[in-house]
Amino acid sequence: MSMYNKPVGLYIGCGTDFKIMSRLLNDIHECIYIDSQPLTRYGDLYHNYRVGDDISNNYMIAFRENANNAGFTQISIDGIYPHVYRNYNTSQQIYHYFNMCFPIYTMKTNYAGNIDEIRKLIQKLTSVTHLIVQGYSPHYSIFKYISNQVCFVGDHDTLYTEKLDDLLMYEYDKITIVLQKNLYNIRNRINKYIYFDKNMNRHELANYDEFIYKTQIE
Repeated sequence: MSMYNKPVGLYIGCGTDFKIMSRLLNDIHECIYIDSQPLTRYGDLYHNYRVGDDISNNYMIAFRENANNAGFTQISIDGIYPHVYRNYNTSQQIYHYFNMCFPIYTMKTNYAGNIDEIRKLIQKLTSVTHLIVQGYSPHYSIFKYISNQVCFVGDHDTLYTEKLDDLLMYEYDKITIVLQKNLYNIRNRINKYIYFDKNMNRHELANYDEFIYKTQIE
């Protein structure tokens, strides 16, 4: 069965986090992992830096080790982009797009995938059903690629409301800030919320107000 017939997660700024796959075992079958590492830890191209100034040399090694520890085996060869990992016990699959800065301003700004591979990624994004925002808050423009209403997945380690007067200019376009201000009717793009508290208890919430209240009472 193709990934387009299954619930699909999207995790921008995934790092080496595989815990989310077990927490969403009954929710998603496949997940698109996107991270700017090892190219840079910044995550996007807003910052004025030279490529390579902030390289995370151990990222790929750590990712593979954490994948193996979580039961995921790389089933693609290293020369193929993205890397694909599969857990044969849970039947879950991960597509790992590394060196991927987001937003994608032009096809030519990507440092790992070629134009055809980035186009395939954009096609995959249309099927996303679960948007994982944990740790890193990506640019809100990701929604222009997603066709469905999504389930928003968050956790206790992430800040979902901020003092708006303290933000840097580029931070106003983060998903968490756009949600906080409800710009572009973005809350209408989300059909429910899942929140994992500090004890890893799962809470399913119907709307943004319920979600934010839950994040603030811990």
